[in-house]
Amino acid sequence: MNPHLSESELNALLWEEPSAGTSEHLAQCAECRRERELIAGSLAAFRSGVQQYALRDEFFWSAQRARIASTIAARAHQTVPTLAWSMLAGLIVLGIVLLRPAKPSAVRQTAYDQDYALLVVVEQTVNSEVPDALAPATLLAYEMNRTVKTRSK
Repeated sequence: MNPHLSESELNALLWEEPSAGTSEHLAQCAECRRERELIAGSLAAFRSGVQQYALRDEFFWSAQRARIASTIAARAHQTVPTLAWSMLAGLIVLGIVLLRPAKPSAVRQTAYDQDYALLVVVEQTVNSEVPDALAPATLLAYEMNRTVKTRSK
């Protein structure tokens, strides 16, 4: 016995005339006939259901149009406030970002560090051994350092 018809061959039977070999197989195979009738019955039921829905009266279709129009109008009314609220939230976030206080600049700290480093270099130079001509200046620097240390305690 021939193998059963494939799904594509069964579907082709619904739309075209069967070939001689396919007709012969359908005449001999009850299972393939039953499968073809099941598919044909399902399509016929679907066709009749669609035709029943399509043949509804004008009142049904005008009610459908009204329902669809009211749904569209309701969504349009909901979209405007949602858009407005989202834009307002975006503006608030933007305002917060732009109006927050700026962090203290690092330039001032850097300038202070450079000044302090210069003072340390000057102090080291003054405290280093110097020629005799600058000895009075060394004594003066020593006294200034001692005064600063006693005041800071």
